[in-house]
Amino acid sequence: MSKTLEALCVMSLVVMAILYGSALSQAQQEGAAFSKNHCVTCHSRLTAPLSVSSKYYDWHTSLHRDNGVGCEKCHGGDPTTDERERAHQGVFPADHPESRVHPAHLPETCQACHPRVVASFVESRHYQKLKESNMGPSCATCHEHMAAAVVQSPTEVAALCARCHNTVGGPLPPHPEIPERAQQVMEALNRANGMFVWADRLLEVGQEKKLDVTEEAHQLQAAKTVLSEAKVRWHALEFDVVRKKADQAFEQAGGVKDRLMKLLYPQSVR
Repeated sequence: MSKTLEALCVMSLVVMAILYGSALSQAQQEGAAFSKNHCVTCHSRLTAPLSVSSKYYDWHTSLHRDNGVGCEKCHGGDPTTDERERAHQGVFPADHPESRVHPAHLPETCQACHPRVVASFVESRHYQKLKESNMGPSCATCHEHMAAAVVQSPTEVAALCARCHNTVGGPLPPHPEIPERAQQVMEALNRANGMFVWADRLLEVGQEKKLDVTEEAHQLQAAKTVLSEAKVRWHALEFDVVRKKADQAFEQAGGVKDRLMKLLYPQSVR
């Protein structure tokens, strides 16, 4: 019995060592991606002012960092030098008219990595207002700083739209139907997302059981393409188009979910 316990302890230590080594290796690889980026190495050490330090950690936990996008890609500057003046050349506060992250310039800056979304946004009336008077919303209105928080909750979307479209004394005449429709469209998008989570999990179970779910996988991917198109067109604020595509994706994914349920759990499906 003691030998068995001893063997289990050794095996546990080996597994922990492997997992720790794997995590350490991954962390080292992630760190190596920005090891020569002086924007990152310098700002990671800053603790003051708080506004600058907090922005670094917004980036550090963002999808931008995960995808290898450094500070200079959006803000400008020279990440190859640790000389302060040269490193910050071309970098301006966000409210400066020459800043690459000024609301008026954000579409152009974001387009480098997000061409489909920006192409959709520039078709919107929001973009036209932004160009005319700098009063319209821009990318960071919904995606905030470095997309650290994206407005996806239907109630938050409605509240955001209401700031301009349904506020007494606001910049535009009240139109309560606009926030209401925006909320409904976001509800449709979120409902479709939920169906994909369900269908994806069932697909994984089918694959784990070595079942032939090739056709279901193809159908689910086709439905995801429809939902992706809906999300892109959302940025043009085409409510009717987005709602139609979101509902179509929901129904297609729901059909795949039903077929997988019958395949995996035939006794429980009537």
